[in-house]
Amino acid sequence: MPSLDTLKAGFKPARIPVTNELSPNVTLSFTGYHLSYNAYSANYGCATTALVLNGHIFLVLNGDHSLALKDTCDANGLQGGLDYFLANIDEANRLGEHLEIAGVIQDVWGLKKYALEYIGQSNMDRFAEAVKVQSNKIPPTPSAED
Repeated sequence: MPSLDTLKAGFKPARIPVTNELSPNVTLSFTGYHLSYNAYSANYGCATTALVLNGHIFLVLNGDHSLALKDTCDANGLQGGLDYFLANIDEANRLGEHLEIAGVIQDVWGLKKYALEYIGQSNMDRFAEAVKVQSNKIPPTPSAED
């Protein structure tokens, strides 16, 4: 269940079209993107907050970043949201799409070209560098021989 502060900040649940049930997440819309907070762990393994670009590129952070992201997007628009995500990339959920747009894993949905259109080359370069730095912090998985 989202916090009362998140709801007071304007995040709202939506109805799922076919079932007419309330979705598990609450969202807050901006022009060309929205924020989504999901307090449940069923889909991503923990509560998550996503910056969703144009309805189909999900930049997902573990935990509740809803109010901080709202504040930075209110003050600095989409660029503020991107800056916030990159500053907190160590909390990025492994199921988010930042790895695809950074070119680290296969981009089966062609998200990279859309991300380039939405956020520009300089932000794409920043994503690639941030993901590279983040991956250098993760210790390698031991092999069966170790």
